Amino acid sequence: KNDKLEYYFKALKTSEELGDKKEIAKNFGNIGIVYYKQADFTKALDYYLKALKMNEELGNKHNAAVWLSNIGLLYTNTGRFKEAEEYLTKAIAIDIAIGAKHYLRDAYEFISELYDTTGRYELALIHYKKAMALKDTLLSQENKKELLRKEMNFELERKKAAAKAEQDKEDS
Repeated sequence: KNDKLEYYFKALKTSEELGDKKEIAKNFGNIGIVYYKQADFTKALDYYLKALKMNEELGNKHNAAVWLSNIGLLYTNTGRFKEAEEYLTKAIAIDIAIGAKHYLRDAYEFISELYDTTGRYELALIHYKKAMALKDTLLSQENKKELLRKEMNFELERKKAAAKAEQDKEDS
């Protein structure tokens, strides 16, 4: 028996009672993910599609693109290649339009897997390279942020030490 599934169904019931569509969509997605991990692709697809539909109704392009991507991956893994390409292409278009680089990287990886699976190796390589380029970009952005954070902490510590030294001089 899956505790996670039980938890998400309870959370879904609560969010439905509250009429919180954003939470309902999130719970649909989480339930779908659990079914996907259990390789119950029929149920996973059902909940992925519900999550997608609700996010589209909410106008949440970010999350809609995530579910388009996940549905595309599921279709790849279940041999429904035409649908997989359709959903992944839509996800990529949205990710590019809204500048969602993390999700775009995933979508490129998923579509690369699709092309690899269907023997379209040139397209697989092109999209794999795009995914890796984004991965490098994102990594470099994270590293810059981390470096900046360290520099700011160092500067703060230096100022504290200087202030303490000044205080000690005044106290003596």
